[in-house]
Amino acid sequence: SMGVFVLLALIASTRDAAIAYLTMPMVIGAFVVFKCFVLFTHFFSGKTYSLNRMETLRANWFLCNGVFFNCFLDVFAGQFQLLGLMSEQYLLVDPRYKHGLFNDAGQSVFMTSLIELLLQSPLCLATYWGYHHNASWRPVTELTVCILHLSGIWWMYLPEAICGFPHLKDTADLNFEFKFIHVLYYWFG
Repeated sequence: SMGVFVLLALIASTRDAAIAYLTMPMVIGAFVVFKCFVLFTHFFSGKTYSLNRMETLRANWFLCNGVFFNCFLDVFAGQFQLLGLMSEQYLLVDPRYKHGLFNDAGQSVFMTSLIELLLQSPLCLATYWGYHHNASWRPVTELTVCILHLSGIWWMYLPEAICGFPHLKDTADLNFEFKFIHVLYYWFG
């Protein structure tokens, strides 16, 4: 997910812009959803099981992906452009987000965002819940999410690479120059 690395750009932004971003209703809403799902999983949906360190890390990875990266960042900040400063950063990383479904430049990005919203986010949250409740179906949701992550990379970036990065020429490091801006926005994003 590009979300983690786009967050680095926010750190480099001005203090006022960061405060304005962090106090947006959509951002506060993401943290509320996160906290409510944790409370639901641990206190309102039956007995939870003790996880070892690796299981805890994996479960938390699915929780963060389900709430922040797949849903609020990639979909709401990237595709729907609803998160101000974060949305601006997404357009720097991948300008195809501005095109949408009815333009060939934006179709793969739009479809990937729909998969994230409708399948990956809910399955990530189900996997998190499944870890904590020792659900027998948890390996299936875990595998499905991982396959969807890989598939999203495949159909979002492979066509772009095959065609010579026609939509990413401004941000992509096609000459492998490793300038700071390219490392931040392309290699990490």
